[in-house]
Amino acid sequence: MDAHALQNILRSKYNINENLQAKGIFMALQRGTMKANGLFSIGIGEKFVVVAGINPRGPDIDYNSMSLSPVGLLGVTYKYASMIITISSPLKGKNSFQLCSSSKAAAIWNDFTTAIDYQASQLSGDIWCSASLSASSSSLDASVDAEHE
Repeated sequence: MDAHALQNILRSKYNINENLQAKGIFMALQRGTMKANGLFSIGIGEKFVVVAGINPRGPDIDYNSMSLSPVGLLGVTYKYASMIITISSPLKGKNSFQLCSSSKAAAIWNDFTTAIDYQASQLSGDIWCSASLSASSSSLDASVDAEHE
């Protein structure tokens, strides 16, 4: 998949010129389980978080539906070792997604964690979120919570 496909769709179909700081393909997880529930492309920009369902039929990847939410309306949590992000919305509740494996997974994951941490540090207070890092000695996973205040 073209690395800029999601950004190009935003521009061409919706006339939104959002520079996505991070974008990748994720599997949606059924609530509370590690069972896959669909394939999605997720992008984090300066103003919006984009979640688009992927339709992998044919030679090109197409997007079924798209959710475009202002970053100020969302809470974002990531689990570093398992490469899972959870996006919380007052309208849609919590949805978890695990990054799909690829040769570029480590770089893509770094883009996501950097974008989330950047948003948390740059847009403090009631504009976007606050961030906290916690790690347990009994777990290999560190968790970063970034939630709207």
